Formats: sequence, C-alpha cells, structure tokens
Amino acid sequence: MNMNFNHSRLVLRLLFLVLIVFSFIWIKNDHFKWDKVNAETNDFAVVEGKEDSEEIQVSTLEDDGKQTKVHPYREPSPPPIHFVGLTFRSGYRIQPKKEYYLHTNEKYLIQTRETHPFELFAPNYKWYDKNESYGWKEIPDETSENIEVSSKKPRTVYLQASTHYGHLFSDDYIYSEMAILHFTSETINAASVSVTTDADYLFVNKDFKNQKAHAQAHLNPKDSTAKVKFKSSDTKLATVDSELGEISVNQNHHVGKLYIEALAENADGTTAIGRKEIEVGWLLSGTEHAAIGTSAEYHLNGVPKDNQAIIRWHTVTRSFFIDHDRVEKSGKDSKFVIPNVSRKNNNTDVYAEIIRKNPTNGETKSVKSNVINLKVSGTEKHPSIHTRQTIKNITHPYADSSDEKINNVVPGDEILHSLKLVDVSYSTDVTGRPGELHFPIVENEKIESVTVNGKDLTLDEVLFKDNEGKQSITITNVVIPHKETVDVEIRSKITSTKVKEYIYEPEYAYVNITDEELYEKFNINKSEFNENTLEINALPIDFGTSLKVGNKLVHRASEEEFHPVLDVVDKRRHPPKTTLGIQVVDEFKHVDDSSKIAPISFRYFKSKDEHVTIGNDVYTVGDTVFDEKMNSVQWHKDHGLKLFIHHGDFDDGQYQSTLLWTISYTP
Repeated sequence: MNMNFNHSRLVLRLLFLVLIVFSFIWIKNDHFKWDKVNAETNDFAVVEGKEDSEEIQVSTLEDDGKQTKVHPYREPSPPPIHFVGLTFRSGYRIQPKKEYYLHTNEKYLIQTRETHPFELFAPNYKWYDKNESYGWKEIPDETSENIEVSSKKPRTVYLQASTHYGHLFSDDYIYSEMAILHFTSETINAASVSVTTDADYLFVNKDFKNQKAHAQAHLNPKDSTAKVKFKSSDTKLATVDSELGEISVNQNHHVGKLYIEALAENADGTTAIGRKEIEVGWLLSGTEHAAIGTSAEYHLNGVPKDNQAIIRWHTVTRSFFIDHDRVEKSGKDSKFVIPNVSRKNNNTDVYAEIIRKNPTNGETKSVKSNVINLKVSGTEKHPSIHTRQTIKNITHPYADSSDEKINNVVPGDEILHSLKLVDVSYSTDVTGRPGELHFPIVENEKIESVTVNGKDLTLDEVLFKDNEGKQSITITNVVIPHKETVDVEIRSKITSTKVKEYIYEPEYAYVNITDEELYEKFNINKSEFNENTLEINALPIDFGTSLKVGNKLVHRASEEEFHPVLDVVDKRRHPPKTTLGIQVVDEFKHVDDSSKIAPISFRYFKSKDEHVTIGNDVYTVGDTVFDEKMNSVQWHKDHGLKLFIHHGDFDDGQYQSTLLWTISYTP
C-alpha cells in the first residue's frame, strides 16, 4: 500500500489484513500452513576464478645443446597506469632490461623504479636469482630497488625484483619483468645506438614535480658489451641519470625542446651516439594576448590520442568583485577556442580540469591544469557587457543552498530571480543600443511580478506561454547606458513539482554598430524541487508452516538476518517529531465464519528475550526527533512481530487478522 500525505496531516493509518492479503492459515491434520504471496527468492552465488594470462617463459640452450624453458620467479605484474600526472595502478615504471650482455670481472648496476598511488609510504624491496646451479631463491641482504652484479666466469643468470606496499590502504606485491644476464669474456663493440623514451612531453606544472620519464638505449648488435652513458643537451630544462636514463624536469619553469643522448663506449675506445628529442612545457598552452575580433586558442599537451578522460574547459571572469567560474565545454577534446574575442574577454582566466576514472576500481581522480590569463587589445566593434544572475528561496533560505542553486523547493515557496547587466565598454560609441532579455521559466512557477530598475512591468506584456505550456519572460527595448547597470527582478511562487530539476539559462540579444546580432549568456542557475511528502509501503510478513500445537511461538519464515517490513521514502523538508506504532484491529477470525476465533496473538520482541503482547492499544515501535527523516523499518530475525498459539483447541480452516500501523507527529 502506497500512501502520500502532506505536512499538515497529523496521523497516517496503514491498515492491512494479516494473512488474508499476504498469507493464509490452513488448519488441518493438526498443523497449519502460511502460503506465501508476492514473495520473491533471490539466489546468488560467488564465483571465484583467476584472470586469463599467458605463461611467461624464456627458451635457452644449455651446454649440451638442449633447449630448456625458464620461468620467472613470479608472473610479472602489469605496468603502472599513468595519465597526465595521475597514478592509478602501482607497477614498475622502469623495468630491468630483458637481456644484458656483460663482461666478466666487471661490476654492473641493475636498476629499477616503481610507482604507487600512495607515494608517502616506503616500499620494501627484494631480489631473486636463478642460474644453472640452482633454482629461484631470494638474494640475502638485497633490499634496495637496485642491485650490483658481477661474475668471474661466463654464464647466464636470471634476475627478478619485487616490491611490497604494506600499509593502511593497501597490501600490494608487484613483480618486475625477468632479466637475463649474459656474462661473457668476449668484447663486442657497438656499431650504433638508438634511443627511445616512454614520454615525449614532460610537464613543468608544480603539481607534477615528481613526474619522471625513462630513456632506453638500444645497441647494435644487441649483444654488444659496450657501456652506455646518458646525457641531457640542456640541463636547464631537464637532467638525466647517466646510468639509468631516468629523466627529471627542473622546477624552474623553463620550457623548450632538448635531446637525450646515449653514448655507447666500446672497450677499444670507439664510441657510438644516439639521441631522442623531447619537449618540456606546461600542461596547458595557448593565447595570452589577443586582438579584438581574433580567436584565442588553447591546447592540452601530453594527452594521448586515445584519451580516456573527460576534459572540462573553464573560464573565470570577474565582475562585482566576484570570480565567476563557468564550464564552457566538456568532453574528450584537448583543444578549446574562444572565437571572436571582445573586450569582455579581457582578463579572463582559462584552465582545464581533467577527470579520469580508475580502470582498476572505478574511483575517479582529477587534476587541474595551469591557468592562462587572456589580455585583449584593439578597437571595440560592440559593447562589452557583463551578466550575472542569482536565485533565492525567500520562504526558506537554506544553508545548503547558494546564490546559484536552491535545493528542496516545495509548493508555496516564493522565489526571487535577480539579473544584472553591466556595461564595461571602453568607448561610448558602441553602447546604449537597445536589446532584448529572454528568460525561460520552469512551469512549476507562477510569475508574481517583474521589475526593471525598480519599475514594475505589466505581466501580460512580458510573460509568454507556448502550446506545450512552457513559459518565458521576454523584455524588449532593454538599454544599458555606458558604464551603468540594469537590474531585473522576477518574483514567483511555486505551484507544483512536476519538473524535478530545472536549469535557468537567460540570454541578452542585441545588435552592434555593424548590425551584427549578438548574444550575451548569463551564468547558470539551478532549482531542485521536492514534493514534501512521506511515502510508506507496508511489506508482506510470512510465517511459513508450523504445527498446530499449544503454547507455541511461531517465527517469521525468512531466514535472513534482517526482515524489511516498511519501505519509507521521506521527502519532507522539515519532518516533525514522528512516532511509529502498531496495534491489532481484529482477532484471528475464520474467513467463512467470523464467530470462530483462533487462540493466536501477536508478540512484539524488543530483544531476543524481551517481548510484549500487541493488542488493541497502539504500541510504539520507533520514533524520530524534529528535523530527522524517517527511515525504512526492518526487523532483526530475533526481533519484531511473532505469533503465539495459546492452545490447539479450535476448528480447521482459514483465519485472518488485521494490523494497523499508526504514524503520528506534531507540526
């Protein structure tokens, strides 16, 4: 049963027949049965499994020429997930190389770098090795992300690293790729070297101060034993670790292009050089100075072509000593354009907000770009007009509302829309031309008055409705004098909640000195409407099957920990103190002969061992205080209503009783 009532009603009575609507008592052959009606059974199972993955293995030739397969100590973890300065999944951002060709009797440093979303926690490192003499084992006392290796004789060694993050938020283990170390007594020169990097664009934004990139040198031939050193062509922009190839941006905000060079040094003194160009710059680049009538263009750098993020482009303008932040565009486009720049765009801030969902757990992270301030110069062709609208619930000015959004609006509320149009033009030659203000209004509102600079307008002249009932206010011949303000106030009363949410988007249309039609949009206002009602649905109670035995307590049939009995949706704005009660209206009577009474009563258990017998008087089962919304009711399996059969001396047949839920409150 669904019932709605408004704030003025004091008592809600939920009347339902126990057992005749939801279930029946069958008294026959010394037992009775409760047949389920409208009952649902939901089966669910937890299926455990593991991800499909390819077996990782390496084929090698032993001394006898037989081919063997070498597996890593543990399956390597997937790479970390990075996106524009955001880290979503831990992993090794710098892996050991798959193969090293090293000269015997020399020491080499095998280096790794890992990353994790929670960088403030120190990780624990381990290394494992394997060779022809023994299987995989942990290397004692090697607890750094790097390891120094050497061998006195030619042989092949296998290495793998692990990192453990153990803290409040995570208990992750990650494993590197397996590295194969070929120690040889031969000297093999590098004829050439090429360089690759895992990022071509590095950010100077202060929020990305920990951003790194990695350069790799690829020797030709690949089994060359030459030693490689890395070098930056411009250390003012970025430096590079000479051994590891890790690239770090300097925090001096210098921007430009540079080369990462790899020098391969052969044992005979010859060298080979390779290089790769990268760029250092801001996440957001674009127009800082624009002439009137031109375009201002902005671009996000370093965003991959297969962009999986949402990009929100913002402009921030200033009027009335207030910053107005407006979302101009939202989507996947990494480019934003302000066409036909005018004087009103002067001193506008532009920035982008990048929002990306974590593909591993669905959580959302966001990052903001740097801000670019636009300066505008040149001769004006049309006036510069700043617009601003606010909204206020005069009847109930809530603390959770703002001057751009009002929540929980109910019928009877009085609403005030305030609009300002301010001329900020430099030249008087382009101002003072008439325009038209158009303001769509939600059908929930009945317009009470419209004023311009304190002067009342006739509603019949400004209020219009179309065939679908949509209404709007149109004010013609609106003139904004040079450097002056036009104030418009619209008062209305809420008559319904047919539309649950509405966005107010007024605009001002005018013609400039070259007869070009232009539009000035206002900031967006929003209203959320509420019915101010309480919706309650009484749910069936099923007592299953039980023997007809005296002094017997009958439990509800549900074996769930909790049993829902009332579905409640409380949309009241300011709920009064509310009391929920229950009472028995009728005894258990035979459905065919009401003179026959079954000796069954209701017992309400407040706890497992404490109960009261429910009769004709209302028994309180719950209450709320003022301004506290009412929640749905569910009983623990040991609590709530149960049946008690006093004795089995009554006729067979079907019996029914009626319960009454009572909800009372004081305004």
